Amino acid sequence: MVATTLKIFAKHTPMIKALKILTSHAGVGGFLGIVFLHPITMAIYWLEFNHMLPERHTLWEFLVIRLSSAFTVEMMHMTTMFIGVGSILGLGSGFYYLALTRSNILLTTLKDQLGADLEVIIGSGESETVEFKATSRWDLRRECVEKNLELMIAKTIAAFLNHRGGDLLIGVTDEGTIIGLDWDYKTLKKSNRDGFELYIMTLVKNKLGAASCPFVHIIFHSVNELDVCRIIVEPSEHPVYLLDSGFSKYYLRSGNSSIQLDIEQAMKHIKDRWKLN
Repeated sequence: MVATTLKIFAKHTPMIKALKILTSHAGVGGFLGIVFLHPITMAIYWLEFNHMLPERHTLWEFLVIRLSSAFTVEMMHMTTMFIGVGSILGLGSGFYYLALTRSNILLTTLKDQLGADLEVIIGSGESETVEFKATSRWDLRRECVEKNLELMIAKTIAAFLNHRGGDLLIGVTDEGTIIGLDWDYKTLKKSNRDGFELYIMTLVKNKLGAASCPFVHIIFHSVNELDVCRIIVEPSEHPVYLLDSGFSKYYLRSGNSSIQLDIEQAMKHIKDRWKLN
């Protein structure tokens, strides 16, 4: 869980936000370590060996006395230890909070996306959040594998990631005709849904970076015995660049197309989109 959480909050604002959350949880944990863990532990220790409270003191009074003694020079090493224990527990709470928040966002996004019927999506045509691709790597006219088609898939996913997310349907022509994935399947070593999903996720990892993978989700639909791959893309929590011929390029969704921004445009969008300084 820790590794996944750190990967999600790996760059820029998400990392800053995560560090603020973790710092606050650790701080609260350290404070609780002094206020609660230290006096309660000392009280239990006292009662275990003395079997009674000191004369003339109630339990509450005793706890207050132990708390005040926590800041004496003699007890400072013990106090430091409890601050450390509390901070560690706070960090655990912080990581859990980040993971839970991430899961809630994901569930909400997938619930909204899966609530839309495939035929309705296709019938509505391409838009700012919907893109059709007949194939991902097989050139139907030249009848051969065309690597540039893979680049187009990666461009679309990158543009969705940097914008508001969206649906990429593979196996559907620009006109909305379902042709399935058989052409692409035959180019893969594992010619089925599992092989195709592995191929797409490897493409995302290689072209957009491993940190983008948690925002990309793949499901398959069967229409008249033809498979359609539906790639549900969440809005990314960090800027995503496409690696193309050794260069990093920045894409954004505009209308029903994916456009490349120049450096100045990209920096402005990144600053506005993720509130970066």
